[in-house]
Amino acid sequence: MISVAAFVMWFLFNNIMTAFEQKTYPPIGEFVEVDGKDMHIYIKGEGDNTIVLMSGLGTAAPALDFEPLLNELAKENKVVVVEGFGYGWSELTEKERTVENIVEELRIALKQSDIHGPYILMPHSVSGIYGMYFANVYPDCHRHRPDFTRGVSVL
Repeated sequence: MISVAAFVMWFLFNNIMTAFEQKTYPPIGEFVEVDGKDMHIYIKGEGDNTIVLMSGLGTAAPALDFEPLLNELAKENKVVVVEGFGYGWSELTEKERTVENIVEELRIALKQSDIHGPYILMPHSVSGIYGMYFANVYPDCHRHRPDFTRGVSVL
């Protein structure tokens, strides 16, 4: 009985705090619709290169987590952070979290934001798998540069 009461209290507290935080901390980027859900994208800087920063699994708010790196890269480049479903300000999804689905959602989000390639993909941690898959499935969408291996640089 105590564990049920604790769970109910945790559930209520979590929902109240989530609602409070959503009002207190508005999104810093824009939302695009992907598969009927809102996905958050943060864009900063201008330049000939479009760098797409890709977060790992433990990055709760990629746009905020990558802010120091983003600020430096945005001095000479267009830098994009796409917060996948369940991260940052993006909504949750019931869709299976496969490499294929995550990469396709990334591609759709970039397209919906009118961000055209070629991209320099900069994945962090597990998103290195997503970056390599993206580069292999969409070879014309990433930029090959001598200082990057096939347009993918793993952080």
